[in-house]
Amino acid sequence: EYSFSEKDDQTVSFAFFERGKNNRIAISPCKLANETINNTASTLLEWINDMAIPHRSLKSLVIRSNEKGDTIAALFIKDKLAFDEYPEIKESLQGFKIYYSTHKSPASRPDALLYEAGQEYLKEPIKDTPLTYGLLSFFQVNTPVFTKTIENIEKELTPETHLLDFYSGVGSIGLPLHTKYKTCTLIDSSKQAIEYAMKNIESNNIKNCEAHCVEAEKITEIITENHVLIIDPPRAGLHKDVIAKILDTPPKKIIYLSCNLTTQARDIEHLHELYTLKSITLYNYFPRTPHIEGLCILERKK
Repeated sequence: EYSFSEKDDQTVSFAFFERGKNNRIAISPCKLANETINNTASTLLEWINDMAIPHRSLKSLVIRSNEKGDTIAALFIKDKLAFDEYPEIKESLQGFKIYYSTHKSPASRPDALLYEAGQEYLKEPIKDTPLTYGLLSFFQVNTPVFTKTIENIEKELTPETHLLDFYSGVGSIGLPLHTKYKTCTLIDSSKQAIEYAMKNIESNNIKNCEAHCVEAEKITEIITENHVLIIDPPRAGLHKDVIAKILDTPPKKIIYLSCNLTTQARDIEHLHELYTLKSITLYNYFPRTPHIEGLCILERKK
């Protein structure tokens, strides 16, 4: 996701926010992105400057790419603008959208769709299970390292496992492991994510999984002591109602994947009287950044 900065000649360049500050630092290209994303970004930035879109109207540009090299992108702007020409949908860019996104929030939130062309999804195989996901769906970007994470999770399952996958997204954890357990229920609050999860269940002819669009804290009653619970929450960690239900009806095993080790440790502290921390594995999903992913396996005490 790129922000923008304005040059002296009133053209724009891509920028990132300085860590912990509101200052923008111009970048070209992005050292964290692959060549495909950088090439697509360069093409779209040229179009933005050709259209003379004012800096004040630009919020962000989101570009996603799969391992195959396909890309889709969305430009978020703070004014409802229309243009005489739009980027060409071709080999490297399979889909492009423009969203109006209110200036009242810094988030890249789609408030109105202004333009769309091409496809709105990408496909990525995880452990030989092809998964489809949308531009704004949560999906891990480092597929090789994520696959190693899935392989470690697989070791915790048996053919008799009844799995609950909270904060499931499009099913990127639960669905590639569908031959390793008895049943699985995917839970996520994102309507788009669950729509893709159901498509992935159908397209892969998976018979032992179902998906529901609901906030995790509003469906805690489905947790039983016989479940294995997978949780991959947002950076804020687990909702207090989810923790309360786990303490009231403790599932026999919890598989906790987190992008925020601080909130993960806080949540595990709440559970330590009922659970033993069997293992913790750290993954470098984002090289050249300080972000680390943690996988904790918790087993219910006997």
